[in-house]
Parts: sequence; C-alpha cells; structure tokens
Amino acid sequence: AVKETLKEMSEEDAVEGIADFLEQFRENTGFDFEKDVLASLGGEVAVAAAVPEKLRIPDAVALLEVKDKEKFEKMLPKLLPLQPMGSETYEGVTIQSFQLGPVPAAYALLENCFVFGTDVSAVKSVVDAKRSGVSLATNPAFRSAMSALGEGAHVAYLDIGSAMPLLLSVAGHFASEWSHEPAETES
Repeated sequence: AVKETLKEMSEEDAVEGIADFLEQFRENTGFDFEKDVLASLGGEVAVAAAVPEKLRIPDAVALLEVKDKEKFEKMLPKLLPLQPMGSETYEGVTIQSFQLGPVPAAYALLENCFVFGTDVSAVKSVVDAKRSGVSLATNPAFRSAMSALGEGAHVAYLDIGSAMPLLLSVAGHFASEWSHEPAETES
C-alpha cells in the first residue's frame, strides 16, 4: 500500500508533504529544521552494530557529526522529548539513558559527535573507541576495503570473522528446526 501511495504522489505532493513536515517540526520544537538543526550538524553519519554471538537485539549506535555543539546541546531536550531514566558520567562524558518502547536506549554528546545507542554500554564503547583511538577506521581490513572505493561512497561493512559465531548459531537453530519437521510424502 505504501509503494502504491508513493507512486501515485506527484512531485508537487511530495514537496507539499515535506513543507508540512517542516512546519509541524517548527511548531512542535520551536526550531527551523534547516537553519537550526541541519546547520548545527556536519555531513557525516555512521551506524554501527556489534554482531552478537547469539540471536538477540545487537548493541547498535548511530553517530551524527556535530558542527555546533552548544547549539545542538540546547536543542536536544526538544528534539528528543524523552523521559530520562538516568544519567551517568563516564570518562568525562554525560550519558543519558531512557526507555524507547520496550528497548533501553541512551545518548551522549561528545566533542563533535552525537551518539545514540541501544543502551548505555553501546554508548560507552563509542566513548572508549574515541578515547583509545582504536576504531573501525583503524582496522586494516576496513581501511583496505575503503581505499578501493571512491570518495563519498555509501558503505556497509561486515567483519565476517566477528559475525561467524552468530551465523553458526542461526544455522544451528534452523538445522534443528528442519530436522524436527516431518518429511512430506507423496500420495
């Protein structure tokens, strides 16, 4: 139904829908999306997920480059009108935790980066990586893969070696399910 609706929309309808969203955003937050929010952000976004060893929701983070930390920090309460469950300082960084439906979540604002994660430990791992200087960007296999791409490429990267325990766990689950299913017989 969504695909059909989008196909039926004209360019004019899409522009009008975006204009309506921007106006509602301004009314609800008091901020101009382009002049306030986008102007305070840089052009880089990263999303990372740690591959769990067993089937479960992975620790994941989204990082947004922040150009104007003070401005962005002042907007946060209106941009994320969430009821914090707690706050802690880790390595000099304040991490706010809250419940996002049934999932715990957390966020922090580093020097030039807004970090939104599935929980406090996910945000702490970004703080640790930032402090240690060890991250995906320093991983030789990742650097090799990135060097083959042109600038401005959109990238998804999976370290198969790290993902192997999860892949084997999932394969084992399906194999045990299949072995319990009765075989179909021909009549």
